[in-house]
Amino acid sequence: MEEKELLLMGTSLLQCSCGSSPSQLKVTSVDKHFINDNLRATEEDNKANENIFPFGICSLTQKPCEPAPLKWLNKVEWCQVNGMASITDQCKLPCSKGGMITCKDAGQYLNMITRKREEEEEEESVYYNPFDEENTGDEVKTGGINTRFYDEQGTQVYEIPQKLHKVFNEEYGIKIAYDKENEMLYHEGDCSPAYDKISQTAIEHWKRELNPETTSKGKLLFGYNFGYKIINNDETFPVFLGECPYTMEHRKHSIAFVDLGDYDDNLQPLGVTYKLEESDDAYDVYHIEKPKFTNRYMGLARGLEHEFIGHVILNYFDLPDLKRQETTEIEILLGNVIRKEIDIPERKKSQIANRYNKEKGIVEKVFETDFGFHEKNCNESDEDIYTWPNAPSPASKCPDVEGTVTINTVNALKIAKANYIITINYKHNEKVFDFI
Repeated sequence: MEEKELLLMGTSLLQCSCGSSPSQLKVTSVDKHFINDNLRATEEDNKANENIFPFGICSLTQKPCEPAPLKWLNKVEWCQVNGMASITDQCKLPCSKGGMITCKDAGQYLNMITRKREEEEEEESVYYNPFDEENTGDEVKTGGINTRFYDEQGTQVYEIPQKLHKVFNEEYGIKIAYDKENEMLYHEGDCSPAYDKISQTAIEHWKRELNPETTSKGKLLFGYNFGYKIINNDETFPVFLGECPYTMEHRKHSIAFVDLGDYDDNLQPLGVTYKLEESDDAYDVYHIEKPKFTNRYMGLARGLEHEFIGHVILNYFDLPDLKRQETTEIEILLGNVIRKEIDIPERKKSQIANRYNKEKGIVEKVFETDFGFHEKNCNESDEDIYTWPNAPSPASKCPDVEGTVTINTVNALKIAKANYIITINYKHNEKVFDFI
């Protein structure tokens, strides 16, 4: 099937999905190629306040529009002007603030190009990615997880963050790639994980959702020290490590936020401390190896599994009261299943507690999480260990509580910091949250 498209030019009228009024495209990329006495537009006509001008009032901010266009999508590679791809009334220009800019009126009806849609789709899926500088010949996938990335300034970017590569490579032995045009994160291949003990449960979940031949029902959004709001609602919410919005009416998760700024380069949450339940002597006197707290306890891998696999895909829930004294549903059914497979203590309870800070001489609120074992299956026998006179009892290899992770008030505030706000949509008919 062939479809005709109108070439854009200077004076073509554009409209943003979040703007209150249209604005006129200005062409600066060429100076000698005309359509009806107007300069012909190319992919390079995408600069704010040079080519793209404000669209009235932005519905996301309720303030005058400040356009922040990215790159033209669906540009026509085979029809070029001075090496630059042409753009038509079917092209789209995403704005990093959240809107999508499209053509409202090309301004002319005679200068057209014809695309064979089937051939175009086949050609683009094999040869062409409109965000790449060069044609690599790599196949572009359209399945996987619909994913967006934002940098430290809140600008949408199209490269996978290194922390994400690191966690998928090391924890799951999965290589990930990103289809920039369709904003899809997908499984590209396998590699050797960094650990001997890995979770087949987690790997199976991720490979299913990242399958490039199918589309996951969930969405992922990554940023740095950010918060979010729902369109037409002024209330904002900081992202504390990770977050999944849902409505009390439908109790359904559909999108997971992960704040990469809350994790250090070793994929550990910022400012966490771990205190063993037993004293050092309980280990040292009896030459028992002390447990080593690593990022596998509650680092980025566990956070991703919790928010996306647990909440979005499996629709498991945390209990609403942070003062709870028992393990939550999501940890029992997913998190601790994974921890058992990789042979680390289970996450037991989390709470906000008042603790005395000796250095400051004050009582402060802290966020605590206990780790330990529900079942003593370490094949240890206390009878085999001689207890030294006047010495503490020997430490268990699989105690009910091995230790406690603490995040103090200062570090909790750093993690909850929101330098920018991402606005998302709520589709009432489908009862799901979505990107704008």
